[in-house]
Amino acid sequence: SWQVIRTAGTPTVNEWGGWYSYGGPKRWLSGYNLYHSAMKNRISEVYAIHIDNEDGILTLKHWLNDHLNGEATGGLANFYSTYIGTITNVLPDGTPEAGKKILTAFTSNVNHSQTIVGYNDSIRWDYNGDGQYTNNIDINNDGVVNVKDWEIGGVIFCNTFGTTFADQGYCYLPYCKLACLPTEGGIWNNTVYVPFVKDEVYPQITYTATIRHTSRNKIKLTAGISTNPNATVPDHTMEFSVFNYQGGDQYMQGDTVSESNKTLELGLDVSPLLNYAIPDSACKFFFNVIENDHNNEDNGAIVHFGLMD
Repeated sequence: SWQVIRTAGTPTVNEWGGWYSYGGPKRWLSGYNLYHSAMKNRISEVYAIHIDNEDGILTLKHWLNDHLNGEATGGLANFYSTYIGTITNVLPDGTPEAGKKILTAFTSNVNHSQTIVGYNDSIRWDYNGDGQYTNNIDINNDGVVNVKDWEIGGVIFCNTFGTTFADQGYCYLPYCKLACLPTEGGIWNNTVYVPFVKDEVYPQITYTATIRHTSRNKIKLTAGISTNPNATVPDHTMEFSVFNYQGGDQYMQGDTVSESNKTLELGLDVSPLLNYAIPDSACKFFFNVIENDHNNEDNGAIVHFGLMD
């Protein structure tokens, strides 16, 4: 997912149309202008912070506080877990933030990304039911005392479904569950992710194309260039993290019912190909649709292709 955002970008919520727009999660965006707008919302890189130990938790806290470099504004972190829509547990009476919603454990079904926006070292939850809150007792009986045993401290995370979730969209999560795997009620890979956003992105050259196909997971798109205007194959090619044998056995825009959904208009940023062009000299650009359909079950066509300077 991060590679898609790094290479292709992401539309805004308004451009996408929202989760409940026609087609739901199977729908692919259609319209060159939307793809071109998404190209400007990119990341340059993404870092992983492993938080199954005290050092990782401390690194995350410093990132949230000041981006690890003393800035006045802190950062955010992303993690992958189960989506749980209704939070019933609240922080106990007599403890910091009493009455606020707390998620004490996820399930092992990993299917949803959420965002950490802050932390609180004082919240607490009595996991072993001994009537006390500790960070120095082996409460899970694995023979060691580590972050998995912490009952004090946690992060604040924000869900993506608006203010109806937990406390106006926010909820507490104990540090110990960041250190646990999904089978232990924790998060995927004991890892949070920190993307670096590109402030300004100006694609220099793009492709616009309209593709028709009856099974989008059987095709892959590539772009190429040759400094020989008479070439029949490119000297250099590039691939894309989108349109790469994926999306399920669906029409291009999603579903297998609507005839109009077989056709999709897309945009691709091919600016890296200019590294192989010779200034003030002619070159030839290529657009390839590679089909993997051994049983010849599906069909398609390049309806339109254009080069946008």
